[in-house]
Amino acid sequence: MKTSDSIATISKALIEFQGRMVKVTKDAVNPHFKNRYASLSQIIESVQKPLNECGLAIVQLPTGDHELETILLHTSGEYIAETYRMSPQRDDPQGLGSAITYQRRYALGAILCLNIDEDDDAEKASQPLNLTAGTRN
Repeated sequence: MKTSDSIATISKALIEFQGRMVKVTKDAVNPHFKNRYASLSQIIESVQKPLNECGLAIVQLPTGDHELETILLHTSGEYIAETYRMSPQRDDPQGLGSAITYQRRYALGAILCLNIDEDDDAEKASQPLNLTAGTRN
């Protein structure tokens, strides 16, 4: 994680933001898994006003080889930033665009500590792997 020399002011603003936020509404359905999720546009629409009211803004930029940098900015000039890499399933414009959208959704949720996804208390991840099907039981 990268930060400005001080994060005292941005920390206060982030605490204020988190106090204003409610659960983000899931507005889309994954056609493959049939589960509901919050689309990127729904997340942005949900956070934009509370971010602005707290003097905060988000910038997300594709960088490097399949990387995305997410920067949380404050009007004071303080910032918190992180970059992570995700390999697309297909190395074509559609695959790259899909990976960037996915990265943006998850990075926004992480940096702002948003209540977006169902919490199964790691139930699915802790189930034994079915090697034949390539899934968890």
